[in-house]
Amino acid sequence: MARTADGRGRTAVYAADYTDDPPADLRFGVEDALGEADFDPDGMAVWVPTGEFAASALVRLPRFPSAIDGTTRRDLDLSAVRNEQQSGQLAVTTTEHVSNLSCEASDFQGESDAIPAANVTARFVGYVPVERALSEMTWSARLETIGTDAVSGTRRPDLVGDPLIDDDAVDVGPYQTQPIWFTVDIPEDVEPGEYKSTVTVTADGHGPVEFDLSVSVAEPVLPDPVAYDFHLDLWLSPDTVAREYDLEVWSEDHWDMLKSYFEDLVSRGQSAVTATLVEHPWDHNWLEGTRRPTTASGYSSMVEWTCDGESWSFDFSVFDRYVETARDCGIGPRIHAFGLLGFRPPEYLNYCDGEDERVKERVEVGDERWTEAWTAFFDAFVPYLEDRGWLADTWLAVDERSEDVLEEAVGFLEAEAPELVDRLSIAGSADADPYADDLSLNTMYVPSIPFGFERSLIDESDLDGERDV
Repeated sequence: MARTADGRGRTAVYAADYTDDPPADLRFGVEDALGEADFDPDGMAVWVPTGEFAASALVRLPRFPSAIDGTTRRDLDLSAVRNEQQSGQLAVTTTEHVSNLSCEASDFQGESDAIPAANVTARFVGYVPVERALSEMTWSARLETIGTDAVSGTRRPDLVGDPLIDDDAVDVGPYQTQPIWFTVDIPEDVEPGEYKSTVTVTADGHGPVEFDLSVSVAEPVLPDPVAYDFHLDLWLSPDTVAREYDLEVWSEDHWDMLKSYFEDLVSRGQSAVTATLVEHPWDHNWLEGTRRPTTASGYSSMVEWTCDGESWSFDFSVFDRYVETARDCGIGPRIHAFGLLGFRPPEYLNYCDGEDERVKERVEVGDERWTEAWTAFFDAFVPYLEDRGWLADTWLAVDERSEDVLEEAVGFLEAEAPELVDRLSIAGSADADPYADDLSLNTMYVPSIPFGFERSLIDESDLDGERDV
């Protein structure tokens, strides 16, 4: 795999080994797609996915298209309200290597106002590998999961578009498609009306190809994301950020990079800080008696657990800095702390034994050892939260655990940490309803929920004002 970097640091742009010289079947498929679309098969075709710029952001384009749904029309239209962000994409498909593909937009001119070109961001869609492992000992996505029109390649690996790259220009290999993703930020105070800009696509030896971009701005004004009533709870993985940028977890460079992710989440309306109380809360059983996180990088604990054989102690310094940093960037005030119950049984205690040896001890929810450890934890955690002024904002978060386990955990909290028993944020099925004050229903369970049940949960939430569904 090859990587390039953007202007802010490292970012994920991958290329399979065959992308500079695609095999014959991929070349034939792209040529055939260009011909069927009545595009020039020799050179560089610049086209509008779906044929409508306003709908183009709804599709994910394959790197090696075997069919093209789009047009080469040169007029692009978007509609927006003030303080809104709208997106669209163009696509470049070529049968030859193209160097220095770039794109820019001019200022938007209206009858009595203007929108500066700086409000338009053009980024390039990067492609990441998806591959079905040849050995059952290596995890990979299932073909039935990844086998969509957006995935293309040789299966060793296939490629799918995912990251948005901030580079000023990119090179495009032969017989490939390179989407260009546009984000238009509409100012809050701009006058309603029609605004027109010119989008120009160029590459060495090609272009310029120009498009007339028109944005119709209506009078309503969206609130800033921090004022949204909608509760958005995305689970950011700090470990994935560290892995992607090749940084040591919790190093100063890692903290600096996390701030950019926090700021981006704030711009989307993120409502809660996702924090971890234990090592890898999303562990699950794997082959040959092993366990592994559900994600490639996992989630490191933000609390250091130590047990010297007689007593427990806890270091909250990483948790403290993480919450403080996220809040300084604008996330919160809610804190969702994962770890009391892991994603899948059995439960484990991960701690240092006091002699710098790591211990992973199997326990069961409610047994003597589990109760001893978590009682000691909450005896330290609750006063710490009170001292920081965070207790009322802290929720214990759980992902997809059964009703009997939730009942056991709630009984424990009622006895040992009653301050938190009424702040459980649970993702899963409707069975969790009796225990959750913040309930996220997995859409896969919706068909099995009795008719009207989920509606009644939402209505009840609206009425009492104390529950989020």
